[in-house]
Formats: sequence, structure tokens, C-alpha cells
Amino acid sequence: MIGMPKLRWSVSASLAAAALLSSGCSPDGSATSAQATVVPPDRRTAFPHLSGPTLDGSTLDLTSLSGRIVVVNVWGSWCAPCRREAPDLQRAYDAYQSKGVSFVGIDTRDDAAQANSFITSSRIAYPNLVDDGSGSLLAKLVGIVPLQAVPSTVIVDRMGDVAWKASRPVDYRTLAGGLDSVLAENPGK
Repeated sequence: MIGMPKLRWSVSASLAAAALLSSGCSPDGSATSAQATVVPPDRRTAFPHLSGPTLDGSTLDLTSLSGRIVVVNVWGSWCAPCRREAPDLQRAYDAYQSKGVSFVGIDTRDDAAQANSFITSSRIAYPNLVDDGSGSLLAKLVGIVPLQAVPSTVIVDRMGDVAWKASRPVDYRTLAGGLDSVLAENPGK
């Protein structure tokens, strides 16, 4: 028979393991977890201006995507949940780019060679900004997603406002539901 202290420890360990399995990751190995959040149109705030170098050596300024719905995904090649969600993000990109949706990744706290290897092996076709290690791009996302929440995904509406966000890994169905909702909105209202 298990004594009470051992039972409490066993239950605590099981809950911690479940949280880790269903959550994102951070470089120190701690877990982050949250549900996807739909932001009502009257409560939306502007997504910050982001620009910088991409993994392929070009430069991207998100203002070039004005008027489009944009999916922004924060990831790192060192993050196991990021690796698991990558095929779903690429699938959504393939399905929604013809509907006027753009995708942009933000690679953070990563080694360039490992990041490029991840992009190649995952067959990610959309551009990926590089957070230079100083957190300069991520710092602009304060208040939108927790800085330690990797992966995180944000849908920016046609007006440039945050319409949906998830501070956890996403799957295709969850992301498609968010995109379908934002696509159905009348941007003039």
C-alpha cells in the first residue's frame, strides 16, 4: 500500500508530466501552457511592427503584408513541440495562402545552421524572421504572448490587429478554425 506522502508525490509527478506533454517549451526546459484565445474585434490591439533578416538571408518587413491576414509563429529548432507542430503549420500555409493569408515564422534563441536544417527538413516554405538572440523581436510581442512561450502563434487580421493567439503548440484543426473565423469577418466593421 502506498503511504500518503508517496501518493501525493506520485499524483504531483503525474500532473507535472501531463503538463509537460501538453505544453510548449522554453530554453530552460520549463513548460508553458495556455489555450487559444479569440480576441473580439472591439478588444483587439495593433500587432507591432516587425522587420529584420530572415533565415534565407533576405529582409522582411511585415508592413509589406498590410491588408492581409497574417499568421505569426514563434519557434526554435531546439523546441520539441515546435518540431511537432511544424507539419500542421505548413499544411495550413498550403491550404490558406490562396485565400490571402500570409505566414511568417520568428526563429528565436537558435543556432542559424540548426534553424536552417529544421526549415529544410520540415519543408517550411514561408519566410522566417531571425530574432538575433537579444530578444528584440520577441520584446515587441510583450502583452500579446508570454516571452517564454515557445511555440506561440498569433493571427493578425486584415486591419493589422491581434485577432487570435495561442501560447502553446497548435494543430491544423485549431489553426484552421481561427483562420476561418478571421477570414469570415467583414474588415470594414
